[in-house]
Amino acid sequence: RSVYPDPRQWLFLIANAAAVVTNSFHGTVFSILYERPFVSLRLRGRMAGRNNRMASLLERVGLADRLIDARDHDAAVSLLEQPIAWEAVRERLADWGREADRFWREVFAEAGRADLRT
Repeated sequence: RSVYPDPRQWLFLIANAAAVVTNSFHGTVFSILYERPFVSLRLRGRMAGRNNRMASLLERVGLADRLIDARDHDAAVSLLEQPIAWEAVRERLADWGREADRFWREVFAEAGRADLRT
């Protein structure tokens, strides 16, 4: 029998997990945000295109090696035993946030200048 937790239960499970094995982008995101040991499994077949955003995210935060083939049990076990340098991940996330802030400030500043020209 399958059990499908509601969003609150799902987040609780990730936040309190000893480790997370997921093939979900959102599972990956929340594993990072809650700083849980994790591996992300590549989707296969017609769903494989969804791997791109997971790969991009993991590369951006320095955890690209955590995206593995679902059949690679040994890699999963090995990665789950390796500690994650969460401080470095937090720094990369903060840098990314500052980059986003700069981008939006420029967009809104340009939009404001455009309004003045019309």
